[in-house]
Amino acid sequence: MTHILTAPTMPKRRVAATVLVCALLGLAGAMATSPGSASAATGTCDPGEFCMYYLTNFAGGLYEFGGSDSNLNNDHFENANTGSIVGNNTESVWNRGVSNSSGLVHVLVYSGTSYTGSALCVTQGRKANLPSNWQNNIESYRWVDTNTCNRFTHL
Repeated sequence: MTHILTAPTMPKRRVAATVLVCALLGLAGAMATSPGSASAATGTCDPGEFCMYYLTNFAGGLYEFGGSDSNLNNDHFENANTGSIVGNNTESVWNRGVSNSSGLVHVLVYSGTSYTGSALCVTQGRKANLPSNWQNNIESYRWVDTNTCNRFTHL
């Protein structure tokens, strides 16, 4: 049996389809402008991110993330050295933290996972090679305020 769509049912379906498409486009737009919970994977160190490089002088693979990371042993570099994990494989860093209401603009890097072990503060805006005793010796990091940063050695 052949069903024929009549004029009154077609507009309802078109309206429903249009509403669905608009809702999906609105959701996609909202997702594009909201902050991500993980690396944007842009291959560049963007404002608001803490970036770690596989080699000195900001060469080799790049790890970029705007949040804290309690275990760098499950992250990999972008652009180059993609088979290498970030944990214990970083030689230079760049803190591109931006001022915000929380005041969390500095980064404490730790020699152990879950923010344990020795700590070194990378101040806001600092772009540098790590000291030799910190090269290939970072397993976690977190964003902190100035008071917390001041309790530790600064890079």
